[in-house]
Amino acid sequence: MTENLEPFSFYAEDGSLRGVCVDLMRALLKRVDHVDNIEVLPWDRAYWETQTLPDRILIGVGRSEAREHLFHWVGPLLDNATYFYKQKGSNVDLRSFDDARRVESIAVRQNYFAHSLLDREGFKNLFLTRDEAMIYLMLVAGRADLIAAGEWGLKPTCSKLEIDCTRIENTGVKVYDSKLYLAFSKSTAVRELERWQMALEALRGDPVYHDIVQRYGH
Repeated sequence: MTENLEPFSFYAEDGSLRGVCVDLMRALLKRVDHVDNIEVLPWDRAYWETQTLPDRILIGVGRSEAREHLFHWVGPLLDNATYFYKQKGSNVDLRSFDDARRVESIAVRQNYFAHSLLDREGFKNLFLTRDEAMIYLMLVAGRADLIAAGEWGLKPTCSKLEIDCTRIENTGVKVYDSKLYLAFSKSTAVRELERWQMALEALRGDPVYHDIVQRYGH
């Protein structure tokens, strides 16, 4: 399962499901001889199903201490560092992670790793939204001082929302170094997890992996 979030997974103009995580998953499915049955669901539903139902795989999940016990993990599938971004020209002066505690509001995606991490670190100035696009719209509208966003998502999201990317500036302050994993239902057999892990490690060493990553701009 995955969500509709460019460039990781999205519907192209011809209606086909594409994205860097989708294409990597399809290459992996071939290696483990598994049917290509990737389903697109809202994030909260997919996240809940993977925790509560058997035989589920959630694609592209940030791994954290808070989430560790919720799933079995295979990966990493993809690297995706997350930074604090501000509106270009704003008077927000951010030089360290702790400086972000002093701004009025930080827009973050609910139930994403950035939300979990900042909440655990005691941040009291978080504005939560279930829509990834909303954090960018809030920033350029001046309704949020900062957003926490992955470096992979900036350009495609700006393009989709018809926002000039030059209006959004990377502060250079990293929220965390993220690696995206496959999250498996807890009922998944250890032998099956090991089979997927070995296949993924082989894929990461294959030129096919690097071709897919470069295709989407990295």
